[in-house]
Amino acid sequence: MDTPYYDKGSGIQSALIVALFTYYCECFHRGSSLLLLEEPENYLHPQGRRALEGELLRFVRESSDGERQVILSTHSPEFLRSVELRSLVRVHKKPGSTATKPFQINDEDIDDETKRKFKQVMMQKGVELFFADGAILVEGGEEYLLPSLFDIFAGEKRWLDISNISVIRVDGRKSFGKFVNVMDRLGIWWVILTDLDFIYDGIRNLEDVVGDDDIELAKGVSSEVDKYVEERLKDVDSSLKKRMRKNIRMEKLKQIVKKRDEVKRLIDRLKERGIFVLVNGELEDYFTEEAKQLDDSSKDRRVLELALILSEMNDESELLRWFVDLDEFRSLFEAVKSKTGTS
Repeated sequence: MDTPYYDKGSGIQSALIVALFTYYCECFHRGSSLLLLEEPENYLHPQGRRALEGELLRFVRESSDGERQVILSTHSPEFLRSVELRSLVRVHKKPGSTATKPFQINDEDIDDETKRKFKQVMMQKGVELFFADGAILVEGGEEYLLPSLFDIFAGEKRWLDISNISVIRVDGRKSFGKFVNVMDRLGIWWVILTDLDFIYDGIRNLEDVVGDDDIELAKGVSSEVDKYVEERLKDVDSSLKKRMRKNIRMEKLKQIVKKRDEVKRLIDRLKERGIFVLVNGELEDYFTEEAKQLDDSSKDRRVLELALILSEMNDESELLRWFVDLDEFRSLFEAVKSKTGTS
């Protein structure tokens, strides 16, 4: 060091203490060791936090004599990167209350597939979920669009962040059930925004949330869609079938929603349970032609460009330039707003 340790910031001092304690345990101490840390992220930039997390991980894993354990309190996602779900304790204080409540997941509460999924989540932006009061679960590009769109609806910049709400990308509608299971056990409220084909093959993964009758109705819809798709593809070259299958499936789903009242009522019941279905199809089906031309390199790039435009927008009437329909997004916003307890 070029200056004494006491002239360094608290972050560097914390890292030094961990390193010295590790050295002491390796060279002099025999037996089990326990290291307690409070807010080790203070005054450290993100890279420094990750480096310190790596040092803590080394301390735990490289023990030759006795078990080592680290217990820490943190508001930093970086320190959850290597944590098992069963080792995570979420301490939450309800708004307007001075009392806190701890939440923890027992190992037997979740299956191995969910544990594996959340090991991936811990390494992504989605890890901020564990610090949120609630979250909007989405399939894809809505992750980028909703924060800017909700700012316009609320008339307030960073409205979701101020409300301590995250938008979490689950990467596929079949993962919603895994997230809901974990969030329920940790006391984090949720709502879901999903594409129309959730009715086709996503609803069955939320059997603890959706009623048996609704799941059976969705199975009937799936069967009807499959028959229609196979009929349409029977004379199509096999090299084209995979590309066409999704479009034909979505086409049939839209027809069913328009014509069958029981499916419309199903979508209404899902909304009451916090599951909002994009009845027009998927996110891009809500864009105007101008919005669809923003960036054709990828769907995510297009949504990011639109999110940037929205972030600079002040007048809600300007949204009609970019969206053909906003009803589903307004309904979602009102549902999320009601969760915050604001009028």
